Amino acid sequence: MISSIRLSLIKATTGILPPVCIVALLVFPFLAGCTQPVPAQTVIEVTQLSPSPPVIPSAPAPWSALDADLLSRDLNDTASLLTLSIGGFEGGRAWVSSNYPSSVVNYSLITRNITPTAVEFRVFPVKSARSSIPHDPYEGLEVTFVPEKIVVEPGRSYTAQFRVNLTSDRYDETLNLLPYYIQAKVENGNRIIADDWVIVYAGGAFVPGVSGFYRGYTFLDDEDHEISVRAGETGTVTYLHQPGIGGTGFVRYNLSLVSGTLNMMPMPPEEKRPFPQGMQVSISPNNYTARSFGNYPSIMLVKTETGLPPGDYHVLIEADGQGTNTLCLVHVVPA
Repeated sequence: MISSIRLSLIKATTGILPPVCIVALLVFPFLAGCTQPVPAQTVIEVTQLSPSPPVIPSAPAPWSALDADLLSRDLNDTASLLTLSIGGFEGGRAWVSSNYPSSVVNYSLITRNITPTAVEFRVFPVKSARSSIPHDPYEGLEVTFVPEKIVVEPGRSYTAQFRVNLTSDRYDETLNLLPYYIQAKVENGNRIIADDWVIVYAGGAFVPGVSGFYRGYTFLDDEDHEISVRAGETGTVTYLHQPGIGGTGFVRYNLSLVSGTLNMMPMPPEEKRPFPQGMQVSISPNNYTARSFGNYPSIMLVKTETGLPPGDYHVLIEADGQGTNTLCLVHVVPA
């Protein structure tokens, strides 16, 4: 910052500096070379540099409280799930015991519609998966999330890890499902949907069926397993994908015509046939990245022409990577 001192010598006619200039010389020695008479009305400009005030960095934004409405709001907002940055676990379960005391679960962050920034993470125990109610630390477990901070750019995919280490034999004779909540915070305030849950299966006991807890589903609503369409008209059904825990990944639907016997999965290629002339079947959204516990309804559109022969058409919907396939029976009635 620059400040100025202005010396106006109005009546200096004898060559002797007036008192104000003498004071200036005492303060600014570099003026000592002024030995010539100073004409009247002469103005001397003296500038000096003063230091800029120190820049105090702003404090980081505080962590928000656990979001009790995450499931009912963000994870049901399909439009945002398909366009915003999302994050979630691939697998969602960590198994540890005295024989295998350490485990790792991968977490993916996919950035979309975001400006360059940093995302921070923290992890803590909760009462149950799909819950934001805190729980006291689970004994005998050491958990970390690595890295705790990721610098991100739009249109990229990043991987982190939830790591757990069992330090006690207290769970050897049992099997305990111990859930943790991972919270994400964006430095620049951009909205993302990246909080998630992971379950630690701690113990050596075998309990049938527990691996199916919080599993995902891909299905047609009951009333949509069969639809009737008049030739020349269009019909729709809703196909719902709910990934469940650890369901983060790419989703692709394949549609084909089959005989009607769903005898194995995946369906052998020789069982599939192209759709007949006069019948077009599509589904949207398709080919998207889903995240765990999200809600992804897709609309299957059946478009027919007046010349399509009446009858029953069995449409097979296969979800790549989800291990599921579903049949929809389309009744075409005469125009």
